Amino acid sequence: MSGINLTPFGHAHAPAEPNAYALDAFGRAEIKLNALRARATHEQPVGNLGAMAMGPSAALFFLSWPFIIFTLVSFSAKSGGVGAGLIFLLIVLAMNGLAVWLFINARANTPKKALKYFLKCVASGKGTKAASLVVSNDLDDFPRYPPITPGFGQAGVRPFFTAQYLEGYWNELVRYHSAPYCYVSMHRVNEQQIAPDLVLVDCEVRFMMNTQLWLFLFIVIGIFAIIVDAATRKTVKMPVRKLLYKVGEEWKVFNGELQGPEELDLRWLQNA
Repeated sequence: MSGINLTPFGHAHAPAEPNAYALDAFGRAEIKLNALRARATHEQPVGNLGAMAMGPSAALFFLSWPFIIFTLVSFSAKSGGVGAGLIFLLIVLAMNGLAVWLFINARANTPKKALKYFLKCVASGKGTKAASLVVSNDLDDFPRYPPITPGFGQAGVRPFFTAQYLEGYWNELVRYHSAPYCYVSMHRVNEQQIAPDLVLVDCEVRFMMNTQLWLFLFIVIGIFAIIVDAATRKTVKMPVRKLLYKVGEEWKVFNGELQGPEELDLRWLQNA
């Protein structure tokens, strides 16, 4: 499934005059950017995001165990096992070294990584951590109109007063199943430098959503549950444009919505 209705964002309770809403969004975006550049918002550092890299790191760690066994067996062999043991040892060290590197290097130090970790946070229901990846003056009383897109849940109109409001917005979109899971990935990523502190990231984002009940039932009914999960999950693919703002050595999402008006039409930047 793909496509997104932006009038604005296809919401049933959208303003009667979408252009007026967009103009308000553009004026707000200019004020936000000027405040950020004047350092009037006191942005807090995001820090290490190792928890979001735990999956790949843990997978590499557990996959290395067979090679640990092969290493021990090879070294204990009476003859000819030292060479093989050294090879298996190098593989073990490389896999575990990569796992540690992924954990340590999980930082929002590039626009692409910042957006990736933001999407992973909202997909996994980690609203507080997701909000830390958004510029702080985006959390205000401006109304957000979520998209009506096949495969997404129906979210209500809301401001982003706090991290909990941002989390609720995304949960209603991508975590609306019982015991939900959502896997998100970015494809065809293109970065455009707008200013030294501002980058536009164009990409295709894929959301794969379903209930974890099928995964739990795998223990009981085996591979059939995995097949049913694959057959019933919803996959939404859509083009997304996101602005990323540089704060110190880190990057943050400029608008915590799926897609903001000021990210589709950049003419407001002429006055910023």
